Order: sequence, then structure tokens, then C-alpha cells
Amino acid sequence: MDANVRKKIVDDENLHQDHKSGVLHACMGKEDEEAVKSAFKGYAEGNRLVGLAQLDCEDDQYLGHIKTLESVARYLSQKLRDEAGENSGFEEHRIAEHLRSMSLPEKSLPRREATAWFEEEVFSRFPYYVVSGRPSWVFEGQDGDARKLLSSEDCSSLPCRLGLPDPMLWGDPPYSYPRGIEFVGFAFKGANLVSVRRPTALDGDYDSVKKIWKPGGRTEPLPHGPEEMLSKGGLDEAVCEPVHLSEGIENVYLFEN
Repeated sequence: MDANVRKKIVDDENLHQDHKSGVLHACMGKEDEEAVKSAFKGYAEGNRLVGLAQLDCEDDQYLGHIKTLESVARYLSQKLRDEAGENSGFEEHRIAEHLRSMSLPEKSLPRREATAWFEEEVFSRFPYYVVSGRPSWVFEGQDGDARKLLSSEDCSSLPCRLGLPDPMLWGDPPYSYPRGIEFVGFAFKGANLVSVRRPTALDGDYDSVKKIWKPGGRTEPLPHGPEEMLSKGGLDEAVCEPVHLSEGIENVYLFEN
């Protein structure tokens, strides 16, 4: 196991000693790092959401979640086309356009039409469609309302401050920060989220723990990001059970990093 990953696991006060020993033992004696990654993944997948620090969210609190628009459109398009057929009209570009419309002002006709489309075409088929796997990673706004941050001029810095995009888009060392990627953000009412906890190393994957994640419950900005973004620092983060897309569809935000 990489020494940096081991230290993060050992130093994490949010992770019970039994889980520390468990993941270290699972990875012990592996011949190479690929084998370690596989062992880490196997143990972590059975031990998500085990952080000792559980959060009690207030009724008026909103937590945020972002991912690339391309990934949201791709997965949702595939899900719909698997159910309705390849020629059903659920192409990625159509999904993306509906999401863009969802981010328009509340009184906008295109926004209302997009909301109706999601209700009729998506939620009628998949009422429990989730925005991410288990666990869902969410971030807190400084004033308890992530909607304000997602709609502010600072939203373009969010991916960098949250450690995104993921390592596969970094390129080769020395890493560069990719720009012009379109992101979609969602805000979820905290009181509706289940099992909200501060994350442990077991909530992520091996590469993200190795390269970015640090114990303490706060995001780690990409080290190779622009200085004006790095200076804003990280944000308080949490993990929870997968969140339904329908719970955030009233608070959708589109922006480029």
C-alpha cells in the first residue's frame, strides 16, 4: 500500500480502529499496487458510510452535489434508452438540453417545460433514479445553503475546490487543470438526506485517496488548479445514502469550470 494512503487511514479520527485494521489487513501482502487497489476496493465497498461523525441537518439547510453535465446526460440517456428502446428520442444531447433548461430562471417557460418533461418521461419510469452511487458526496455552503454558492459568481471555482474533475482528466505529470468543462449542480434539502456523515477513506476509491482526499471532513482543492481558485480553499463535505434526482430537480445549476 502507498505510504500516503496508509498514513491517511491510520490518522483518520473518524474511522473506527476495527475498520483501519480491516482495510490494512485486506491489502497486506499484495504483490503490486494494482492488487492493493483491488483489495482496497473490495473492503471499502462493504464498509461505506461508517464514519463516526454523523451530521444532523437542519430543515432549512441545503447541501450541494456537482458532476460533469456529460456524465449525467450519458448515464440517464442510457438508462432511458435501455427501458424505452434505442430510437426512443432519449439521446444524450436532448437530456443535456433539458438539464440546461432546468437551470433557467424560475419563471422561464423552458424551465417549466423541462420540469414537466422530467416528471412525465423520467420520474414516471424511474422515480428512484439517483444522481450518484453509494455513497453520494455532498458539500456544505458556508451559511448552510449550498444554493447560494451554486448560483454565485464563485460557482466556476467549485470543481477545483471540490477536487474535480477526477484524475483521469488530469493528463500526464506535470498535471494541468482542464478548463471549459460544463458541470451540473444540484442542491438537496439536508433534512431529506439519509445517514449523513463525515467521510472516511473507505467512502472514496484508492486513487482519489492517494492523490487528493484528506481526513478531517473538508474537501481538498486540486493542487494543480488555478491560484485564484486554490486561494478560496476547500468546503465542508459529507457522504450519505444515494440521493434521488427528483429531490434536487427544483434546484439545478449549470456552469463551466
